[in-house]
Amino acid sequence: MAIGIPITIIASGQELRAAEEPIDKNARAEICVFEDWHFTDFRPTDLGNGVVGALSTGTTGVGMFSVWTASDCETGQNLDVTFNKVLWGGHPEVLAIPDQDELRVVPDRTNAQEEFLSRAVSMEEATIQKLHDLAKESEISADFERSNEETCGCAAFYPEMVGDKKPSRMRDEMPTWGKQK
Repeated sequence: MAIGIPITIIASGQELRAAEEPIDKNARAEICVFEDWHFTDFRPTDLGNGVVGALSTGTTGVGMFSVWTASDCETGQNLDVTFNKVLWGGHPEVLAIPDQDELRVVPDRTNAQEEFLSRAVSMEEATIQKLHDLAKESEISADFERSNEETCGCAAFYPEMVGDKKPSRMRDEMPTWGKQK
């Protein structure tokens, strides 16, 4: 049974190397899962083309939130897609309309969000711009940001694309033996 450790055999003065077992990048991505009392990071998904997506959920003093972040591992460009926020007691998010004395309930976008995620993870040739266009088409809030730090998902699936970004602190926790798939 191979465990991913290279083996060198010396026979008659010649060095023969046993094949290294390739690393399962999905197993590396499991290191990115994080849970505590107020926050959860789910396992990132490789969208191909150097792009990964990851869902985070959390709670604040007033309610819950979800953000799905798509990261271009080479450029550090991120797209934060914000999903419905729910206030404690199950009440939907309420927005104050500027310069008016009224409140507006944000419509429930659960079906649109599920459709967006389904289409995003099955997208051919995913790019941050295509994902932004999909969010806009789905009428879901999405904002660009650039980071000089590698995301955990990028460290798991595209470690060779770190470039001059600060490496993810999770790299130390990931298995590094064998070849990259």
